[in-house]
Amino acid sequence: MRRYAEKGGESMFEDVSLAWLNEQLIPYLEARGYQPSRYWSKWGYTFLADDSKQIRRDVLRRDTVRLKNAGGFLPYRNRTTYRIVEALQEGRMFYATVEHRTLLSVAVTHAGKRTPGAVEIGVETAPEARRRGLAAANTAALALALLEKGEAVIYQCNRYNTASLKTALKAGFRIEGKFFHYVAHLQL
Repeated sequence: MRRYAEKGGESMFEDVSLAWLNEQLIPYLEARGYQPSRYWSKWGYTFLADDSKQIRRDVLRRDTVRLKNAGGFLPYRNRTTYRIVEALQEGRMFYATVEHRTLLSVAVTHAGKRTPGAVEIGVETAPEARRRGLAAANTAALALALLEKGEAVIYQCNRYNTASLKTALKAGFRIEGKFFHYVAHLQL
């Protein structure tokens, strides 16, 4: 750990420190039979909303709707990769933008709870509907609904995903910290 701390600047979470750690871990793990994957390492930011006053209401849209469980049926054509019917049946909460009976963008609570008193959310917008503020509108609407229930809201994204970074900030979230996680798969 000391060598890791010495390689960094002011913080062990600076890019130079994490890059050095990454360089050390790859050969170590490969020598022990672990295989790299697309998600080998992930560096990013954690955003937090813990007060409804911080959520920007000026980004909300009239075409943002809360999706509800309709008995295993989704009355819209889904342009996202989320399996919405299954997720609704699991009790996850969705806010979405629907145009012409087509679901273009969603903000959703993640399955499972990793942080007591907080819910992590995710967002996705179909490529043809990006850069219109849909993600920020859905994120803000979902955050407000969760905050009204007494839950803090966590939003995480990769440090290189500038669209997601802008979405979190535009919706009113504040940067709470950085994260780094490493995933390796052992071939049996």
